[in-house]
Amino acid sequence: MRAVSVGLAGAIALCALAPAARAQTADSILASAKEARRLATCVSGFVWREAGDMDLVCVPPPARDRVAQENRLAGARRAGGGAYGGDTCKAGFVWRDAFAGDHVCVPPASRDLAAQENHMASVRRVRR
Repeated sequence: MRAVSVGLAGAIALCALAPAARAQTADSILASAKEARRLATCVSGFVWREAGDMDLVCVPPPARDRVAQENRLAGARRAGGGAYGGDTCKAGFVWRDAFAGDHVCVPPASRDLAAQENHMASVRRVRR
């Protein structure tokens, strides 16, 4: 099973379930996201950002490249412990927050870009 980011409320709800039910619920959440991608497409000139499996935001291709690079560098930007445990970022980095539970450590400017991209999401996506 792949890791799925569902946010704090979703994580609390999943923890209350038995292990088999948690796995089934996480799989159904991921399946729903994949179905949403199948039913929608990006307007011309835009592509899926792909910050994570649950990310349904369309961005210009260079933004997807930026996010892929951020994902590759994620481990090197973690402090390895601290106030947020293993999700604590090294000095100078913050959580990207492209979606609920996105704890990839990025420069603050990248978090601002992700917020702008999220704000524009509805006008960059076409429902089929």
